[in-house]
Amino acid sequence: MRIEALQLFAQIPGAGGGHLRDADPSDFGARVATGLTESLGDDRLLHGHWVQDLFRAVVISLDSIAMIKDEDTGELYCEPDRPLRLPDYRVVTKDGEHLLIEVKNVGPKATFKPQKIRTEIFAELQAYAQVTGARLVFAHYWSMLSKWTLVDASRFVRRGRHLEITVEEAVCGSEFALLGERLILTQPAACMRIVAVVPGEEPTVDPDFVDWPYFTPGAVEFLIDGEQVTDSQEYELIKAMMLYGGAILGPSDLVVDEEQRPIEMVLRMAEPGGHPTGSSLAQIYTNRYIRATKDVVGGSVLRMRGEPDPTLTRLLTAAADSNRPGSRLKVMIGIQRPAKLPSSPDERHSDAGGGTSDTGTQPDSGDGQGIRPQV
Repeated sequence: MRIEALQLFAQIPGAGGGHLRDADPSDFGARVATGLTESLGDDRLLHGHWVQDLFRAVVISLDSIAMIKDEDTGELYCEPDRPLRLPDYRVVTKDGEHLLIEVKNVGPKATFKPQKIRTEIFAELQAYAQVTGARLVFAHYWSMLSKWTLVDASRFVRRGRHLEITVEEAVCGSEFALLGERLILTQPAACMRIVAVVPGEEPTVDPDFVDWPYFTPGAVEFLIDGEQVTDSQEYELIKAMMLYGGAILGPSDLVVDEEQRPIEMVLRMAEPGGHPTGSSLAQIYTNRYIRATKDVVGGSVLRMRGEPDPTLTRLLTAAADSNRPGSRLKVMIGIQRPAKLPSSPDERHSDAGGGTSDTGTQPDSGDGQGIRPQV
């Protein structure tokens, strides 16, 4: 922390006005404490920084890039007549492309409203991308949908003093697959059975289920076609999809005792019609991060950083090998491709929300079209 403290001291207004040896560390500490207190009381600021680190953790966990670094740090000097603005992150893909990424958090109430950015801010970000030879893209986290999109700057449409994009346009044009986003499809149907602990007995369950909100679990098991899963890779993959990937709970899957207290619960991944069940890998990592860093009930930020973990990505690659001995779970990996950008802004708006992809699959198709086994 010695170097970081010195750098922070040098950035505080007035720090360089006197002799360095005469600096008062206690005064410096008091000013930092005051600033931190103000920041911790600003929920909007906290959530802004939280979602930036959420993005970083998700991208690292997806394990599909060459590099990611903070871009909006340090001092910037540029030509006076050409102002520049630093985006949040620089990512280098495994193909060597440099992406400058501005991260945006979209609250539930704003989901279906156009997301706006002022023209002067947009121009400064674009100018910085041009100077550094990188491509400017925007990552939006749509919290109500628990979904990430990554769109090129060219997909924004100018309206007056702002450039805008809608959630439909962002989903259709998303390039999050560049960062490793995948749609996981599984067959046959898998389910999770949780039984409440018997009074007086000590629960011995997976730590991920200790804080189960409905009752204290005494036993947890995963089933494929009614048979218990014993393979460790299948266990971890199904658990991640169940806990963080959107398992379905039907009314008939909850068992209560004579006092109407829940004593058993079954969650299913199966969808009607026997189609493969899909989960977004980025959604799984996002929901896992939320559980580790936020108050799930109140929504307040409890921790500013969560540790990325690419283990699931690597397990997924192994599980997608259909020739793996003893595997009963068929895993397929889908990739969503962005829709082609129309030639004019008018045409772009008339086609918004069309939901077509040039290759790959739609995230909510559920029909397995365009899905290929990953080997």
